[in-house]
Amino acid sequence: MGRQTAAILTDEQEQELLKFVRRSADIVLIRAAAPSPDELFPQHFSPRGDWQWMYYLWNRSFLWAPEIVRHGDHVSIGNKNAAPLIEYTRHNFAGSEPVGRVYWAKNFSAPDGLAYDSASFSKWFDTVARWVRRHGRAP
Repeated sequence: MGRQTAAILTDEQEQELLKFVRRSADIVLIRAAAPSPDELFPQHFSPRGDWQWMYYLWNRSFLWAPEIVRHGDHVSIGNKNAAPLIEYTRHNFAGSEPVGRVYWAKNFSAPDGLAYDSASFSKWFDTVARWVRRHGRAP
């Protein structure tokens, strides 16, 4: 079963979240989908819009090698099911979308188990989720 925390973060709060996680770890930001491989790995969150609604945070202290997959007009990461990633789905302030979230799939999508230290990752996820709860807007 996965773990999640509701997230309603403004653009400024998103950038603060990224600063927060990067202070203690080597973090790679990954877009869920992008027009090209180079655009999958931005340095910062982009303004909300097409291709900009879901990201992943990868703490590189948890070893993993992302595999890029092409899907016609876009690319994505194909091996994210058992990867050491925190998924961040944005809240849409301009629409009636549900609240965003930070999510860790944990064992939910890894039937063969995880290839990284899930106890350590759980502690890192808790740190990120706690920051989101303290600094984001309440749902």
